[in-house]
Amino acid sequence: MNIYPVSAYSSSFDAGMFSSIRAMTADLKHMEILTGNVSKSGLPGFQANRVVRRPFAEVLGVASVETMKDKRVGRLRQTGVGEDFALATEGYFQLLDPKTGRITLTRDGRSQISIDGYMTSQNGLHFLDASGNPIKLPEKPMDAGKQLKIDEDGSITFRSDVSGKYQAIGRLGVVTDAGQRPEKVDVVQMHTEDGNVMIQEEFMEMVPTRRFFEANSQIFKVQSESLQRMLQELGRAQ
Repeated sequence: MNIYPVSAYSSSFDAGMFSSIRAMTADLKHMEILTGNVSKSGLPGFQANRVVRRPFAEVLGVASVETMKDKRVGRLRQTGVGEDFALATEGYFQLLDPKTGRITLTRDGRSQISIDGYMTSQNGLHFLDASGNPIKLPEKPMDAGKQLKIDEDGSITFRSDVSGKYQAIGRLGVVTDAGQRPEKVDVVQMHTEDGNVMIQEEFMEMVPTRRFFEANSQIFKVQSESLQRMLQELGRAQ
């Protein structure tokens, strides 16, 4: 009677079990992205991550899960705050980190005016104008709703509380994700943009993803139990 190494019997089970594990990790990654969208749905200007699943998740695992930004415009909400502005079209505002010089893109137009007149984000980054320079007002406004005017094209006009004169400050720097000026820009002052997450869509996508994970988990369990029984039988035979 020929006795073959245990690995010869278990290799096919190993391959099946590893395939199930890779598929489950892909499902978990998918769920992580969906729950991340839901958790950040309340952030102004947040853009949901849409999941694109490549075939052969049992081979590629997490690499089969790719994402792309959902560029749909969220609902605009009126705030009555003069420093707030939102984009009713696709595109992004530009922010400069004065410490690192790094430029990032955002759709969150909740600004605040620093003591020295710079228009900054909630975390202190500088909004840039169309020329790539930090936007700076001559003074910090006492009432931005009355002194600050932002037109649809992003042009900023400021009325000094000291001199009473109007002054053109510049134009908000709005770009595409490729860094180019969009064909159309529609800036709405005294508004913020809600995150574009559609909660119902996220939960509807979670249902089949969870079912796929449960199915792969069950397959893994069956394969594991079968392998264990086979090894026990081989042990007794020897």
